Amino acid sequence: MNHQKAICIVALTCGALTALYVHAQPRCQINDYGVFRREDPIHVYTVATTSRIRAKIGLLFGVAYDFRGIKKDEPIRFRILQSKTAKGPFSSVISDMHITYDYHDDYDEAMIFSFDEPHELKPGIWRFILSARGKDLCTKTFSVSIDGAQAQQ
Repeated sequence: MNHQKAICIVALTCGALTALYVHAQPRCQINDYGVFRREDPIHVYTVATTSRIRAKIGLLFGVAYDFRGIKKDEPIRFRILQSKTAKGPFSSVISDMHITYDYHDDYDEAMIFSFDEPHELKPGIWRFILSARGKDLCTKTFSVSIDGAQAQQ
């Protein structure tokens, strides 16, 4: 009987150690994505959850995400890559930023792209990539289209 208890305790202890190890690994979760609107200089809200974007000047789109296992002020990387076709290659770099993580417990962080200039209106497949410690942790792909009038500007 005592032998069975010892095995059970060892199994539970190993499970607890494994769980602690898994939680220490950096993780990313995309909580929302699509079209956003700006409430003020630092707050954005989802207007439509979609991966199909009709680009126009002033439109904001991207992802709301949450990192775990990453410390405040740890370096993270945001990239937006673009391809003309779904099969790639993702050869156009739209954005590549390195920042320090500023964790907020009461709301998600957001990685947003804003179409501000006519030359930014590029149809194709856009991939948002969030990375930390040299690993891509989250990706979200969008299909971006533009109408004929916007394309000619």
